[in-house]
Amino acid sequence: MLNKINLPGFIIANSRLFETYEFAKDAHGRRTKDGEPQYRKFSEDLYITHPVAVATILHGRGIADIAMLQAALLHDVVEDTLVEHAEIEDRFGSDVAYLVEGLTKKSMGRPENRAFRKNMDNEAYATYCGRVQTV
Repeated sequence: MLNKINLPGFIIANSRLFETYEFAKDAHGRRTKDGEPQYRKFSEDLYITHPVAVATILHGRGIADIAMLQAALLHDVVEDTLVEHAEIEDRFGSDVAYLVEGLTKKSMGRPENRAFRKNMDNEAYATYCGRVQTV
């Protein structure tokens, strides 16, 4: 399980990123639809390892935009947990909320096949700013 000691230094060193990480970790760990922690498919890793990896990749590519890194940590929270978009906006502000909204799949709950849903999501991503597309 990830804890503060195992986190990348850039998350630990920035209070906004660390707060965002803690929020996302709690959401994926306890605020799930079934109340059980989420794990990555095909592994026993807690789900939070994925958003941390996305933020780490962005940071490693020179992205220093804190809102983008926060959005990377939060990008699956609205889709996969009981957290709603309004809570993201209230807690992290409109810029982060906009980025997370752009990263949230528009095809959630749609009955069409996977290829159709993927295309639908890609078309939606294309309407958002480059910051969303980068994440």
